[in-house]
Amino acid sequence: MVFVIYGALVAYTIKEGHFLNALFNTYFGGNPFTYSLIFFGLMAFLVYFELNVLEKSEILMVSILLGVIFLICLFALPNINTNNLTSFNPGSFFLPYGVILFAFLGVVSIPEMKEELKENKTYLKKAIIIGCLIPLVTYIIFAAVVVGVTGINTTDGAILGLGNALGYNMLVFGTLFGIIAMMSSFLILAFSLKEMFEYDYKIDKFSSWFLTCSVPLVIFMLGVKSFVRTIGVAGSVSGGLMGILIVIMYIKAKKLGNRKPEYSIKKNNITSWILILLFIFGIAYELLRVAGLIRI
Repeated sequence: MVFVIYGALVAYTIKEGHFLNALFNTYFGGNPFTYSLIFFGLMAFLVYFELNVLEKSEILMVSILLGVIFLICLFALPNINTNNLTSFNPGSFFLPYGVILFAFLGVVSIPEMKEELKENKTYLKKAIIIGCLIPLVTYIIFAAVVVGVTGINTTDGAILGLGNALGYNMLVFGTLFGIIAMMSSFLILAFSLKEMFEYDYKIDKFSSWFLTCSVPLVIFMLGVKSFVRTIGVAGSVSGGLMGILIVIMYIKAKKLGNRKPEYSIKKNNITSWILILLFIFGIAYELLRVAGLIRI
């Protein structure tokens, strides 16, 4: 959890710099690095003083973000070129593995879902399934629209490439969407990490804030510049470790569990070990790719 949150905070800092630079460079000058530092400074200030307005309005924020995604897709739909969706490069098949895994790392929210459901815990399975399907469908539609419009000119953050293809108004609209989306995600994750340090490890408030904000800042200052590569590593390593631990927990619970669960999955040792091996492969693949030892 710590690793993936640090990775996310670094990635959001990188991409926010690009978004803010695209929006304000014409008027104020500057460069993505400077805007990233400004963004990070503002976020660190909000995290320190616990101005968690966004964290307390997650439902509203998610609803707004889904609405904006719908509008972007609606405006971009007439400009889709179906030829952009027909090409396939087998050599790049595993390229988005870490990014996709990062995008689906919602497992840490399940304990909170259980608490929210209180006396209605029988709905937990349905809530998990719906909670997975909504982002899955959204990701597929948005990715198809973006690639359909921009093709080989698709940028790593999608929005800037879409803006370049559809004009300045889309660039501004999409950039504002990206800024709000990443800002809200940054704050939610930063608050979660800070609270974990405080409540789980009994670290004082200042030290918890310092640990939360200093590590991603140092990583960013060391020269990490790739948004996709950052979330790819965070997703493959953290997602892989989480996946392995969850499978082992599942095996252990089946063997030693002494309570009736909210729902049950039939035990299958073969499937469990296949999943563990796949997660190990994913971690190894991403680390070797980042190290430049493999190029696929």
